[in-house]
Amino acid sequence: MSDTQHERQTIADDLGLGNLVGGVRQGIRLGLALSGIAALVIGVLLTFWPGASLTAVAILFGLYFVVTGVVYVAIGAFVTGTSGGTRALNVILGILLVIVGVIAIKNIEATLLAIVLMVGIGWIVEGVLAITVAGRSASWGWSVAFGVVSVIAGLVVLFTPGLSLLTLALVGGISLIVIGIAQLVRAITLGRGA
Repeated sequence: MSDTQHERQTIADDLGLGNLVGGVRQGIRLGLALSGIAALVIGVLLTFWPGASLTAVAILFGLYFVVTGVVYVAIGAFVTGTSGGTRALNVILGILLVIVGVIAIKNIEATLLAIVLMVGIGWIVEGVLAITVAGRSASWGWSVAFGVVSVIAGLVVLFTPGLSLLTLALVGGISLIVIGIAQLVRAITLGRGA
């Protein structure tokens, strides 16, 4: 053990943190491991079964809206202390979210198309913003390059949504596999050098 490590351990012991530090480390390791396993499983599913995985994404997207809508209706109906207008808006928003959620679940293709179009539009907006503020940036060249690539990627997604969706699923799946493996390695090696 080096002098610095010994000093850290002594301070932790003096403060009564010896067990806490180990417990925190274990908690972080567990979190990294669970995160890595989740990323790995989702990555494998997206990579090897993109159609079924994308269908599941669309259904989960719809379920999210249904659940969120029910929560907003409940907030509007049962929470007191807010104005009648606020409560009414919560109920209206909740009903709209439930309707959108049901439509999303009933029409998987349209939901996936909406998701991919949101990604394309988001990339275009992000690219335009990056180019717009590039003059104020110390790394203006990188900002402009990022902006141009982002706008081009957004346009490709908008003009080829089906191919883009499959590509996004595969790239996302492969990325999640790599991230999952990295998280598992981090979980295993965390604290070994401390």
